Amino acid sequence: MNATQKAIHTVKLCTAIERGDYVHVKLALEKGADPGSTIILNGVSTTLLEAAISKAPQRLAIVGIIAKAASAVVVSDAKNGVEWRIRTARESLRAGGAAGTIADLAAKKIADLEYVLATLESPLKSGQSKTKDKQHLQLFGELLFSEQFSDFKFVFPGEAPLFAHKNILAAVSPYFKLAFSGKWKNEKEVQPDHPLSVMKAVLSFIYTANMDSMEGLVDDKLLLDAALKAADYYQLASLMDHISDYMKKSLSLENLKASIVAAHLHGLSDLKAACFSLVRKNKDEALLADAATSIATISLEHPDLWQELVEELQPPARKRQRTCY
Repeated sequence: MNATQKAIHTVKLCTAIERGDYVHVKLALEKGADPGSTIILNGVSTTLLEAAISKAPQRLAIVGIIAKAASAVVVSDAKNGVEWRIRTARESLRAGGAAGTIADLAAKKIADLEYVLATLESPLKSGQSKTKDKQHLQLFGELLFSEQFSDFKFVFPGEAPLFAHKNILAAVSPYFKLAFSGKWKNEKEVQPDHPLSVMKAVLSFIYTANMDSMEGLVDDKLLLDAALKAADYYQLASLMDHISDYMKKSLSLENLKASIVAAHLHGLSDLKAACFSLVRKNKDEALLADAATSIATISLEHPDLWQELVEELQPPARKRQRTCY
């Protein structure tokens, strides 16, 4: 990808951030947008502040994937900038001797900035430790879907609700931690974007930390893909790793295309490496399969991924030669 293409996708990323468009944010990142550029960093700060004020879950999800995509150094720089704003706001409030409405507004600004700070710190912490202590999580198994002590529920039209506990969800998922500190702070129920079967599996994993809940999904390609998207959306790194491990074990020429695209979209490096290995061993079969399973169609759907595949399919000597330039 040349500098012009990267700049175009970076501008698209900025526009998607401003719109609060989660799908196109992910698409721009997938196509090579730079989440660490100054313009995007400013966009992230704006998005964070808007999230702090509006408490919009969609914007919280955007914050998570941007911070995840950017380097730790970039996110730390943004965090330092917010800390400086907090200090400046506090000094102005003390020095100005503001009272009444002005003081209230200044205090609210500080509170919003502190929320921004917490939002930035969350992806950094989740990046440092992607796994949770399963033994501790399994202690909550008895509370799974139980109305006892429940303070929140997921509702579905025409279906029984799924009862949950905010403290448990927030302890495992950075997404829920931010949501329950924001827009959902006083909410007792919410209708999720994910289907009932997927939410049951996701919640089961959160409470029990095992993959038994996925048994009904793994044989259904669409549901498994939906579960992976939900795990990514709710920032459940451990669940993503488990799904990735299952997909590696069941990898075949029939599901190669779907697996490699999923690995690319969700940043599953181990699964992508396994897919590349299968492609190298079965290049002709993978390229000449029918339209639904042929990796050749990736050239139109995901050009950047296709470029990676082309590099992988080159003879080793030629790949080494290209590396020297």
